[in-house]
Amino acid sequence: MPKLDVMQELESAPDAKTDLDKIAYSVAMAETHNCKLGYGAEYNNCFGIKQGNTAPCQKVGRNSMCVYSTPEESYVAFKTIWQKWYGGGLPNQKQATCWVNGCGSNKIPYKWIENVHYYYYA
Repeated sequence: MPKLDVMQELESAPDAKTDLDKIAYSVAMAETHNCKLGYGAEYNNCFGIKQGNTAPCQKVGRNSMCVYSTPEESYVAFKTIWQKWYGGGLPNQKQATCWVNGCGSNKIPYKWIENVHYYYYA
């Protein structure tokens, strides 16, 4: 996950019509097929949230992944992180890169952005 001091510099101008619940669902689909694959199924972590973020977790699994009691708990954590550090809107290239690869990376996750937007507008 990205470093918080760099995340503060991210630009985001959420549209007044942007639905945070739909963004959360869209990111969950892009990350873990809404908690059905990988860390989602193993740790109820639908978003790949790691310990040390703005929504810390009580339990930590392998690769510092947060372990949640329910998928809903990971949704609450994601929405807290996304609103505070990403502005609450649909991810742009800079935000997507930060979320997926870490701030400072120049590897843009085009497929991830495409998937998030696909599920948001589906």
